[in-house]
Amino acid sequence: MMLKINEEPCHLIPIREFRIRNLLSPEFGINAFLPKDCTGLGRIDEAKTELQWVHAAVVAAVPNNPPSSWIGLTLELQEVFHTQLVVINHKVGLKRSEIEYAVLGFGEVCQSFVTALINAWMCRQPIPTFEDVYSDWLNRTTQLSQRVFNYPHQGKNWEVRLIKHAYGVMGLAIDTGETVFYIRDADRQCPAEGFMFNLLKEVTAKINAVADKAALEIVHGA
Repeated sequence: MMLKINEEPCHLIPIREFRIRNLLSPEFGINAFLPKDCTGLGRIDEAKTELQWVHAAVVAAVPNNPPSSWIGLTLELQEVFHTQLVVINHKVGLKRSEIEYAVLGFGEVCQSFVTALINAWMCRQPIPTFEDVYSDWLNRTTQLSQRVFNYPHQGKNWEVRLIKHAYGVMGLAIDTGETVFYIRDADRQCPAEGFMFNLLKEVTAKINAVADKAALEIVHGA
């Protein structure tokens, strides 16, 4: 996995590979520095059917014909997503702030994709892929913790920081004194990450199809 950290592209090593390479125990990972507190967390894994309803409703909200306003469309989709999350929240148990945060992220990616579409039309450039737009958004949310954890290992003192992005703490930055390793800890992957990626990918694919239709209408109209 690649992420930009402090504006620099970084390859993240899977935690299990790093443990084997450095003779570390299975307990070495994010939880060794920041134990996970599940108090009050939503139960997204227990609402797969309901999340499928949300997915279907949001995708269906993308019109088959070009909208009067592309940015307006992204705002409408945000509202649909918000409404659908509220409807199923009795099953998921998200806090209000968590719903608002998810809706905000959804809207940011949709708006970034639409903006990229418009810029591509104006500059007669290839349309960026969803993966490029999504990665750029995710990279902008990535940051290192201010707190530094000391970890003694084989006579050396490692300095460890947590890596966080839009979905929460997801990895470690480990300075061994000789080099810095960036680690992805799959044990702390947010369950919502896969859902959001798949939803946004399908929504933007449908938006792109509608945009292609609009481009053809412009060409034929000219």
